[in-house]
Amino acid sequence: MTKRPLRVVSIISSLAFGGDESRTLALARAIDRKRINYSIVHLASVADQLRPEVEIMLKAYRDIEIPVTQLGGPQPLFLTKAGLYSKLSSMAASLPMVWRLKKLVARERVDVIDARMGTAIAVGALVGRMQGIPVVATDYGPGVVNGLVRRVAAQLSIPTVDAFVSDSRKRLEETREWLLRPPPRMRLIPNGIFEPASNKSPVEMRAAMGLPLDERVRIVVQVSRLEPHKGIMELLHAAQLVLTKEPHTAFLICGITRDSAFNAALLRKAGELGISDKVVIRSYMGDIADVWKVADIHVHASLLDSSPIAIHESMALGLPGDFTDTGGVPDLIEPGETALLVPTGDVQALARGIETLLTDRALAERLGRGARRRYETYHRPQMMAEAITALFEEVASARPVRTLSGSQN
Repeated sequence: MTKRPLRVVSIISSLAFGGDESRTLALARAIDRKRINYSIVHLASVADQLRPEVEIMLKAYRDIEIPVTQLGGPQPLFLTKAGLYSKLSSMAASLPMVWRLKKLVARERVDVIDARMGTAIAVGALVGRMQGIPVVATDYGPGVVNGLVRRVAAQLSIPTVDAFVSDSRKRLEETREWLLRPPPRMRLIPNGIFEPASNKSPVEMRAAMGLPLDERVRIVVQVSRLEPHKGIMELLHAAQLVLTKEPHTAFLICGITRDSAFNAALLRKAGELGISDKVVIRSYMGDIADVWKVADIHVHASLLDSSPIAIHESMALGLPGDFTDTGGVPDLIEPGETALLVPTGDVQALARGIETLLTDRALAERLGRGARRRYETYHRPQMMAEAITALFEEVASARPVRTLSGSQN
């Protein structure tokens, strides 16, 4: 009998805008549906369901006809800043969610659980063990595993999965060294993303973002969550240095924030530095491809990262970039060929890199062409989807495979 496609469910803790959320959506769009019957389970806390970006992400999945089940549950541990007692209470409150997921994977006859980050790995690993279903876990290293409870949960859950995936060599190696007992398979699978496409014009988006309409003003863009580890404070200081030498420049820092106090601190710092009229800090609930329409130069000042999706997107668009050498970024680019690379946290070097791209148009154009070539060679979404699909098939191969008739072989 003909074997049916593998049934794979990706368990995710959040549908907010972010790197792994983008990676998962790209996988859903690119996956071969003749080989994989794919669906999503969202461990949807009440707080997460109320986020405006969640409906945008749900629509994106509906548009490609990938089913999403919102399972319900407590606030994911990696999103909350609550104390130890509250986090332990959250873990206890997760038990009914575990039971609902157990019933779902049994009813849907799931062959592989794809557990993505934090709470989803802990829950997915437990259900996989209970049901005898192989589990693939994706996370981005101990550097982004914050807090005692989450670190203990990771040490208990990750060793029990069939495979662990990360998107950068450095984070994969850090995880292997950090775990007391690594899982049997640890794989590097680089990110693959679709080229951002927008019907908006640059002029339209400059106006929408409150940026200068004068085309002589070059726009330097950072796209990331508005969080301290993304290096945004450092970028503001670098922007002040750049603007003293290159006044026909403006900066756009665009991303979602969960910390209104930090957002207020950014705006206050821009005022203290005297650059508020040249720096726009804001969120955007539309397609991120719209935001890229205004970018002349991409800067990513992050202090802690793995393999940022924003860099993949700007590479696909052939934008010149100035990036800090954190995490997997050095492996993602070719310094001097596809982007400039500067030491993490070095404001002076970050500013010099931006100034170089503003003043040396020939270099900027060459780096942009190199970035596009690297995207074409390594980071198309089909490449990522094929590698992940092969891993799903590998971990499932030791299990009985159901046929269309319902028998097993």
